[in-house]
Amino acid sequence: MMQEFLGPISGIPNLTSNIKKVMPSASNLFDRCDGRRLQLLALFVAIALTPSMLLAEGGNHGPGKARDLVGVWMETDPSGHIGLATFHQDGTASLDIQGDVAFDPIQSHEHGLWREQGFRKFIVNFFVIEYNRDATLAGTVLVQSLYTLNSSGDRYEATLFFTETLTNGQVNTGGPEKIQGVRQILTPH
Repeated sequence: MMQEFLGPISGIPNLTSNIKKVMPSASNLFDRCDGRRLQLLALFVAIALTPSMLLAEGGNHGPGKARDLVGVWMETDPSGHIGLATFHQDGTASLDIQGDVAFDPIQSHEHGLWREQGFRKFIVNFFVIEYNRDATLAGTVLVQSLYTLNSSGDRYEATLFFTETLTNGQVNTGGPEKIQGVRQILTPH
């Protein structure tokens, strides 16, 4: 997403040195330009800075951010296990689940992809590697889910299904399973 905003700006080669060639110092700006040119320059600067200001606003992942999943979430499954999910602005995600290294087989940290599917709805795929105590591969898991944000954007409910493929070719499926998530917010000291 960031590249979409910065693409046109980054396409201008060495913008700073070009400006220096046109106006060697700010003190003689009024000598070289009439008022209209100065207004145009101010307008250009405002337009050029708008995308970065919009991206900075996107850093607020507190309550009321109902339009996306970006941020850190504490989630709970029906058995009471807790997970810590992070959804990044670029459509990638990561998930750590309580006890994943104690499972048999052991499960890796989950890595995923997400995208908007509709109004406050998102599809998410997480990928897991399962391995035995001796570190040999046991299988892989694909977790597919649909996340729905509540109207304030501080909670979600997700329905998930999984497909586990073992190294011997056996395929196990499961779901639906419901999980609940709560958005974590940055709190100052």
